[in-house]
Amino acid sequence: MLSSISGSHGTRRLKKRFTAVILALVLASMVVSLPGAALAHNSSHEDPAFLGYLSGGYGKKQFRFVVATDSHFGSWQGNKNSLLALANIAQRHPDAAFMIHMGDITETGADEEYELLKQDIAGLPFPVMATMGNHESRWQDPQGSKFRNHFGPSTYSFDYGMWHFVVLDTSYPEQTYGTLDPSVLAWLEQDLASQPASKPVALFSHHPLLYQERNFQDSDDALLEIIGKYPVHAIFSGHGHSFITWKVQGCSCFMSGALMDNAYIAVEADGLALRVYSVTPSSPNEEEAGVPGPDAPVYRESLLGAVSAPAQRGMDELVSRLSVRVEDETLKASFYLSEPASLWFQIDGGYYNELGMKKRGTHEFSVDISAHAPGTHTLRIKAVTGDGQYVTTKEFEKDTDELILWKQDLGSSLVARMLKASPSNVIVGTRNGMVYSIDAGKGDILWEYDAGAPWSGGAIDGQKLYFGTAAGEVHCLDKNTGRMTWKTTLDPAGFVEPPVICDTGKGRCLIIGSPSGKVYALSTVSGVNRWDYQASGAVTNTPSTGLGMVFFGDWAQKLYSLDVTTGQEIWVKHLGRQMYYSPAGNSLFYGNTLFAVTPADTHSGGSFLYALNPHSGEENWKGVNWRSFLEPSLPLYSQNTSVRRPFILVPDSGGRITAYYRAYGEIPWHLQGYSTLFAGLPNLDGIYVTGGARGVLAIHAGDSQLDFKVRDTFLFVDPLVLKSQGNQAKTANEYFLVQGDNRGTLWGIKIPVSP
Repeated sequence: MLSSISGSHGTRRLKKRFTAVILALVLASMVVSLPGAALAHNSSHEDPAFLGYLSGGYGKKQFRFVVATDSHFGSWQGNKNSLLALANIAQRHPDAAFMIHMGDITETGADEEYELLKQDIAGLPFPVMATMGNHESRWQDPQGSKFRNHFGPSTYSFDYGMWHFVVLDTSYPEQTYGTLDPSVLAWLEQDLASQPASKPVALFSHHPLLYQERNFQDSDDALLEIIGKYPVHAIFSGHGHSFITWKVQGCSCFMSGALMDNAYIAVEADGLALRVYSVTPSSPNEEEAGVPGPDAPVYRESLLGAVSAPAQRGMDELVSRLSVRVEDETLKASFYLSEPASLWFQIDGGYYNELGMKKRGTHEFSVDISAHAPGTHTLRIKAVTGDGQYVTTKEFEKDTDELILWKQDLGSSLVARMLKASPSNVIVGTRNGMVYSIDAGKGDILWEYDAGAPWSGGAIDGQKLYFGTAAGEVHCLDKNTGRMTWKTTLDPAGFVEPPVICDTGKGRCLIIGSPSGKVYALSTVSGVNRWDYQASGAVTNTPSTGLGMVFFGDWAQKLYSLDVTTGQEIWVKHLGRQMYYSPAGNSLFYGNTLFAVTPADTHSGGSFLYALNPHSGEENWKGVNWRSFLEPSLPLYSQNTSVRRPFILVPDSGGRITAYYRAYGEIPWHLQGYSTLFAGLPNLDGIYVTGGARGVLAIHAGDSQLDFKVRDTFLFVDPLVLKSQGNQAKTANEYFLVQGDNRGTLWGIKIPVSP
């Protein structure tokens, strides 16, 4: 499991590649032999995967397939309308070759919601493929473990007729925004490179790709580099619940209406051509819909667009030779335009600014960037022609020489929480299943460990590191070497958040919760299961402990107290009324008080912070906020960690930090930061960090605020704020932070302000 940095990278990767090839052959034979009405790949959990030719697809020139999305089973509207739409699909398109569901299958990612789709497609006479959406990953299935148990891989490719089809999972755990992991993009390029150069490709994803009007995900720049090399001619997406078409890089893009709105897409393939139709309801007509009842609608098909796949796709390099430099707060750009076009430019996802109609040739322009924060930015140039938009991008740095300490490319984006293992080391996990120990001062990889699935964040106890994974395993490693001490398999629903380590009447114990609703207590020495408890709903938080009790919330709107030694229930309290994560976020036990939050709810009058008696669950006091509170936490200090903290810190989704006195709930101060994507509040010695949207961090210290642009991606994982140690410290107060971006880069960034 452990690979040394200097030795066995090549061997390990070769073994993985060999395993992937064998898996692809097995999957291909499995798919070809499938009967009609089935999920096309529900017996393998490997991800990504190549499924080969679907049954009956080899050599077929003319066929029809269905593209569906956003059924939202589990909601009232989704349960009603998605059933009607699926019945219409069965009645109108019985000869379809297959159907692809592009995510948001469910309202919250619960097992029973997945089962509703499986029941409703059981009678379809063709295979159904699926991928995840944000309504799965944001809520009760963050790591996609439940999805894979029901449907198999969420990223995969297959062949049918003369086309190659690729389904991409753009979801990210516990986030609404999407991304394509660098490891998935690397697989995509390998997959496309393995196909004949003349075979056209269609991509499918939940979050819209290459949609210039709004950033639903942050991977377009990396995707542009790939599709410019290969014959990608069509892209289908969901998420927007609307029928919208656009064209980028010569590729025809289609957003689909939602099944929960009685809408879907039907596609006719004829050789290298596709004709794409929207299917929507008009007026009630029981016979046309084929479903009994007075509310059954009539469906009509309307042509959305046509796709042709020429032997060569022109103008991918309409704008080329783009170079940029920064001089005296001015960005200067030069590029070559191969055909006349209307030109526009954008920096970091802002508004496009018009450059005007330009002729063929070399062009230059400059723009004042004095208002832009220090950091790594992205310039995008868009050329608009009669054949759609063509986009070229280039990163540039501004004032980073003294701020960027180091960068480390991990090949996959971070997932779950980073962990401070010592004053000089941090431990991180990536979405491709790797766990790394990093020298925080230099960025060097000290050891790496292949966990086989994404970790859920870890906990340190003495010299040991403990963590769960999306595959439902719990691992114990030596934190200094990365060598495995023990591993146990517990729960097919996987784990989402770090465990907690505590003392019990039977020795040290690890406690971890699962989206299955199970909470497990394991011996830290052996991994033996001491007890487990079944909650009413999914447990997607790290339990807190104190006074011989363990506390956690679930998705059934309940907060629990158990005996930490036996797992026996002490009390259960109902908190909140929303179906979304109430009170499933992390709780905090401090000063003989239990703190928990519920999300904003218009019926209840806001988002609430509860201070509870840990023995009974009775309310001591509560605070209210109009935006959703995030998890409560404590001020962190680099020294004197035993100091009593008179207040706790509670951030909200809008970036405001509120300090509450523990005993009575008075508010000594607020701090307004940037709207945040983080789960909690990164802080150390009075330095606080907010932000994350489009890669911008706001670093607060005293009355000062420094903005820093890490990169033009979303920052989903909370940064760690650290203090330089030993020879690294040039001054008495030198701080820096460690931050990961969605392109797989880990950054060490100096904080040039002192608390």
